[in-house]
Amino acid sequence: MDKLVLTPIGRDQQLRPAQAVTAQFNPTTYSVSKSVDWQSTGEHGRPNAPRLQFLQGGSRVLSLELFFDVTETVPLGGRFVAADVRDLTGPLVAMTRCDDRHGQALHPPFVHVAWGGAAPPDSDLPFIGAISSLSQNFTMFAPNGQPLRATVTLSLTESSDPKQAKLLDSGAYKLARIDDRSKTLAQVAGQHFGRSADWRTIADANGTDNPLKLNVGSWLKLPPGTGGKF
Repeated sequence: MDKLVLTPIGRDQQLRPAQAVTAQFNPTTYSVSKSVDWQSTGEHGRPNAPRLQFLQGGSRVLSLELFFDVTETVPLGGRFVAADVRDLTGPLVAMTRCDDRHGQALHPPFVHVAWGGAAPPDSDLPFIGAISSLSQNFTMFAPNGQPLRATVTLSLTESSDPKQAKLLDSGAYKLARIDDRSKTLAQVAGQHFGRSADWRTIADANGTDNPLKLNVGSWLKLPPGTGGKF
């Protein structure tokens, strides 16, 4: 199953997959709204209805909720303790802040939102915008007070920067997480391109020259035509 992924965009207009957030559970709904600005001309074409003059189209706003749950215990230092759900929600909060990790020191990063494969032209997703509101609702806690469940509600306001348009192509990069310590780029290429010799295509997209060194927990950008799954 494809997961919804939110990826910050750096000043170089490239995705930052190392800071991407993958939905633990896909949203059950999302909404997209758009405003269109009109102005009354002061002339009445009909009784009680003035003539209107178009001004401009407003940005779309994408709104969704994401649920995170870490109620399963995890090993730590030879004993089992409850995890902290803020470890999962924190990277989303980071996308609302000015932070050099995203290559955006002057303002919070724009965010690329993708879910699933190629979509019809001018579809709601993929979507590029800035997080304009975010709230976290914590609903379960460990005995030590650490939150274990959270619902994150966020809205993103659309960006129309032409430099970011290429990221909205139906063939835009997908992201895949490396969960196997023995995985190599050649194996990834063989799985997604059908030819292990095409590992260089993935290497170039991720700025790496070593096809044998993939860090567990890291993310790879998979160029157009790949599946995004392991």
